[in-house]
Amino acid sequence: MKRLIRPAIEWVVRRAFRVDVYADAFEKIAIQDKKSRLRPLFQHKVPDELRRHPLLFIHVPKNGGTSIKRSLYAFDPGHATIRYYDWLSPSLRKSTTSFAVIRDPVDRFLSGFDFLMNGGGSEVSIQPAALRRLARVQTVDHYLAYLESLAGDWLKVDSFARPQWWYVANRTGAVAVDHLWVIG
Repeated sequence: MKRLIRPAIEWVVRRAFRVDVYADAFEKIAIQDKKSRLRPLFQHKVPDELRRHPLLFIHVPKNGGTSIKRSLYAFDPGHATIRYYDWLSPSLRKSTTSFAVIRDPVDRFLSGFDFLMNGGGSEVSIQPAALRRLARVQTVDHYLAYLESLAGDWLKVDSFARPQWWYVANRTGAVAVDHLWVIG
């Protein structure tokens, strides 16, 4: 029964919050709910295993983080931002050491473009709505033009196309993870 209801709930949430990806609805709430009135409704979104873990890994897509994530956790926390954890679970942020891996932006951009041109990877696919919007992209110039057209609304693209700061910065734009490691 749950398998039948969950897709319907996710569809309604995506439509209500005008996002392509279900998890982005919670990112949007984290950005907009400055007084944290809605936080109690979503406490279940942070698994107990993550609350007990000494490390909080912020997975920036296209930076080699899948292996790190798999070695740390028995579940997949996705690509949640530090903003999301600051909003949803301030106590988690105080009790863990957070870190992220970042990458040369040009290398990451080219990796993301390759990912797009191949329709995703062997284990990860591009979200259907994002893929539809990116269907006309054929060249690096088209891709750059598309990203510039977003005017900073990063919820309109799949996670792999968002800038690295999106994941590691707080609401004011300051880097909020405890440690950044540069890959490469």
